[in-house]
Amino acid sequence: MNILSHSIKRETIQLSILILVFSFVYLVPISLIFRNPFSHHFSHGILILGISAYMVWTKKDRLRQAEIRPGLIMGSFVALIASITMTAGAFSGTPLLEGISLVIGIFGMVWLLFGSSILRIVAIPISFLIFLFPIFDKLFRGYTDHLQPIAAFIGSALLQMTGMPILQHGKLIQLPHIALAVGEACSGVNHMIALMTLGVFLGYVTETRWFTKLIFVVMGLVVGIIANGIRVALIGIWTKYFGVESFHGPFDIFYSSFVFFVGLVAIIFVRFVLLKHNREKTTVNRNPDETNSKVRSDRKYFHLSLIIAAIILASTWTYQALARPLPFHLRQSPDEFTLNVKNWKGKSVDTLQEPYEIGNFDTKVKRVYYDQSGNQIELFIGYLISQKQGENIDHYPYAINQNDTSPVQIQSNSSGIFRIRNTIYQSRDGVKQVYFWYDINGRVIGDRYRAKLATIMDAFLKRRTNAAVIILSTNIKEKSQGRERENTTLQFIKTILPLVQSSLSNLNEES
Repeated sequence: MNILSHSIKRETIQLSILILVFSFVYLVPISLIFRNPFSHHFSHGILILGISAYMVWTKKDRLRQAEIRPGLIMGSFVALIASITMTAGAFSGTPLLEGISLVIGIFGMVWLLFGSSILRIVAIPISFLIFLFPIFDKLFRGYTDHLQPIAAFIGSALLQMTGMPILQHGKLIQLPHIALAVGEACSGVNHMIALMTLGVFLGYVTETRWFTKLIFVVMGLVVGIIANGIRVALIGIWTKYFGVESFHGPFDIFYSSFVFFVGLVAIIFVRFVLLKHNREKTTVNRNPDETNSKVRSDRKYFHLSLIIAAIILASTWTYQALARPLPFHLRQSPDEFTLNVKNWKGKSVDTLQEPYEIGNFDTKVKRVYYDQSGNQIELFIGYLISQKQGENIDHYPYAINQNDTSPVQIQSNSSGIFRIRNTIYQSRDGVKQVYFWYDINGRVIGDRYRAKLATIMDAFLKRRTNAAVIILSTNIKEKSQGRERENTTLQFIKTILPLVQSSLSNLNEES
């Protein structure tokens, strides 16, 4: 008995050390959860952790009786997938990938150390952790275009009830003292998904009937939409009486986190009402054979699984430290970029007075080109010697990427076919037609997600994440001239695109 007790104590210490090592290797995604509790992405992080822990606690009896048989092969495979995902996120400066890797990593470690029997019991609580990170902002981004005007409509209706004069058009609310625009980040999608998931959880622990569970899920969606509209109205009222300096109120209480907490209170209230009218108590069905079954554990393989887990974690940290991408500088000075493009004459300018040129680029090229017919095209090139968190090439151009963009195919005589993006952009100087693309080590890429994927591949294969965004814009003064102006711009792009490629490929191979 003493020998068994000593063995269990030793295994507990070893497991505790491994958890500390895992936390150290995955420190970045773990820190994201606690870094900014008032942001619209991570405001509900601590609550999600608490719910997940509670879900594990409700399974404690089954966990005590479950067989421990380490899954050496599949567990190691999933843990390696997590390591690759986290490394890709770290190298490309993508926190979302690092967050996803944390969840995959927990899956892999549980499978590796304890086996599939334990994993099946805690699979749902671990899966619930995915809501710690803004993955649904990306997956359900297409719905934000519908949710933004709905939030603006509800906010406008509430503001009108207070007697405040308003003018609402789509996502924009014009007030006497401020103009409110319901942006993509303020659509509340992430919090609505979290509320719906929370509704499923509350329905699960409260009722067994599917109809009741559906009520909680629908409540999460409906209350989330209404709460987001209330939040918009409260911002309008707050800024009227306390000034626009504190746009979201003290401590940002009117940020998107407001949606989640209001929805939480509403769902809990509905749960209380339903329980008051329905006193049916749910019972946990237990399998007598399961509770009385003898716990079996393969300790030899458990120690081996600890060693494999430690090797995977140590290798992940070592690889990230030694193989981190290096910065790549341009040999050519921005001032040397060509000013003559066929029949176009260009000049350098200090500013184009556009928001996309404010980014933290390492190199910027700003040109204005003219032809003999009086046409004018503005060119901006922003180059990053390496990408890191907050400075990712796919984030640019900020304002333009918020608009609906469409693909454009460019046929170059010397370099083949290129696919770039096109949109109409409301600039301070009027309406502009904008064309943009990304240059990832000589590859012309129009889609921002393909640019991200290319960056990740270069990080692993070439140890570089340098990239550039190229933006060309022209003013649209008259609709009748639109088609003619578009053809002129496309011919200019056809000529200048290979020149941009050549300039950006002139890299200094020394970091």
